[in-house]
Amino acid sequence: MKKTIGSYLNMRAPNKENLIFLHLPKNGGMTFNRLLDRLYSKDRVFQIRVKSNSELTTQEFIDLPECERAKIDVLKGHMYYGLHKHMTGDSKYITFLRHPEKRLLSFYNFVKARPSHRLYNTITKNNMSFHDFVENIEASDVNNAQVRLISGLKHGDPNTMLETAMLNINEHFSFVGLQENYNESLVLLKIKYGWGIPYYHYKNKTKSEHAVKTINEKTRALIATKNAADIALYNYYKKELTEKLKSEKSLKKELLKLNFANKLTQSVWGRRALKLLKV
Repeated sequence: MKKTIGSYLNMRAPNKENLIFLHLPKNGGMTFNRLLDRLYSKDRVFQIRVKSNSELTTQEFIDLPECERAKIDVLKGHMYYGLHKHMTGDSKYITFLRHPEKRLLSFYNFVKARPSHRLYNTITKNNMSFHDFVENIEASDVNNAQVRLISGLKHGDPNTMLETAMLNINEHFSFVGLQENYNESLVLLKIKYGWGIPYYHYKNKTKSEHAVKTINEKTRALIATKNAADIALYNYYKKELTEKLKSEKSLKKELLKLNFANKLTQSVWGRRALKLLKV
């Protein structure tokens, strides 16, 4: 019987490297989660989830019997760096960074649209503008959230978190992409891991993507001050990704295939065709 791309991906070799997707909030991770669900068997994936609007299900994963954790090929979700220690075999992380201005504006609009969010009442009852939000909310997912999660340090000064985050990336990450170069990042991942076309069902850009251009200079300066470590991390890996893209000879061809597949996902028949073809 002919094997599909998915069946090859789901065959576990003895020395196979596990994949850990460290999903940074508001960095395009939901789309990537769905992509991983298509590429890997459900019984080999464990997702860290948010429960009670703030607590992560990290401990549920840690408490799994060792024989159950040994079956996991992919661990994904919002999490702090460090869970590779509880995986069986070697593991490598992947993640996507986003410029803090865009990430924070997206997060602000996300909270305002969800009455169940823990910060919703704080924002709405105080009639907080975006500037007020950046200035007054001292939550871990607002200030330097990206270096905080990648460093694994829930508390720490920005410089220490930045240095630790970069050290962790150098030692335990196989790939760092950018939300602003999402398709290009997916193509590099496809080439690296031998995936099929990493297509996804996209929608029009959100209002926050357009509104980011309207952020005033005072707010930009405040973001730069309160998220200096995140900005430094983003700028470093933006430069690194740019160099990788320049050296990838098949980039243009692979992007054309991905863009065509993504256009097909905009219709029901197109999604059905892609599913049948198992590309």
